[in-house]
Amino acid sequence: MTGPDTSLIGGLTAAATLVFLNMIVAWTARRSTRAEQAIEGSPTILIRRGQILNQNLAREGISREDLLRSLREHGVDTVEEVRSGILEVDGTVSVIKEDEVPTTPRPYHRIRGIPRRTT
Repeated sequence: MTGPDTSLIGGLTAAATLVFLNMIVAWTARRSTRAEQAIEGSPTILIRRGQILNQNLAREGISREDLLRSLREHGVDTVEEVRSGILEVDGTVSVIKEDEVPTTPRPYHRIRGIPRRTT
C-alpha cells in the first residue's frame, strides 16, 4: 500500500488511511440498512430438514464436499441428521441437529375475537 516508501511516516499514513476508511464504512452501515446488508451480507440456509439446497450452495460457491466436511467437524455423519445448516456471514457453518430441537409442541395461543378451532 505504501509502495516503495518504507518510512515511518509512510506506514503511519497508510494506517491512518485504513482507519479513516473503516470509520466511513462503519458509519455508512449504521445509517442505512441497505448499506449494512451490502457490506455485511446475510446468512444463507444450506440445509433444511435434511435436504441440501444445491441452488444456495452454487450461489455461495461452496462444494458439496466442503459442506460435508463442515458437517463432520460438527459431529454429524449424514445430512439427514441436520435440521438446519446455515452459512454465516463470517464464513462459518452453523449446524442444528434434529435431536437438538425440542419435540414438545408449540403452545396454542388464542387470539381474542377469533373462535378457537375444534379438532
